[in-house]
Amino acid sequence: MISSIRFDELFQTNKNNSLSPLRNIKVNGTSLGPRVSFFAGESFGGVDFFRLKDKSLAIEDYGSYVEIRGVYNDKFEEPKEQNE
Repeated sequence: MISSIRFDELFQTNKNNSLSPLRNIKVNGTSLGPRVSFFAGESFGGVDFFRLKDKSLAIEDYGSYVEIRGVYNDKFEEPKEQNE
């Protein structure tokens, strides 16, 4: 089941301004664990996680790891009415 999680619930910002996952994660076939740290501009599975710091992530929790399935937009936008 896919659920929503805030970025800071899945990643921590380290003292040297790098990021580390708080849990084992998988994104686009690439696995990362809590011992991995990375800086802005580095990407894993084609994703630069620094660009997602203020976002909510769509995840699927498998117990021993979570898989990131997508990113939610900054704000909810209702569909615009179309005039006929």
